[in-house]
Amino acid sequence: MISTVINSFIMDSEDLHLMIDYVGTSGVILNPEQKSALMTSLCITKSNYKFQKVIFWGKISGIKDDYYIAQGYGKDFFGDKKTLYRYVKYRST
Repeated sequence: MISTVINSFIMDSEDLHLMIDYVGTSGVILNPEQKSALMTSLCITKSNYKFQKVIFWGKISGIKDDYYIAQGYGKDFFGDKKTLYRYVKYRST
């Protein structure tokens, strides 16, 4: 049961554009620019690292800055994985 719940919240980069709006219910909302940049970055990451699959885990909102967390998997799903994060500094307006 728990694994089913967890799997329903994991967002594969392939269908991220379909699932990204559902995270808004948890209070995390990405504007269209952030969504577009995230989807493009995940596609580039998949290509550059030669991953078979990239999964977006989410956004960690800090007091000053944010982090986006993703995991990439190679051919061996359990042994060949790498966790990546992207530091995003807030723009001062």
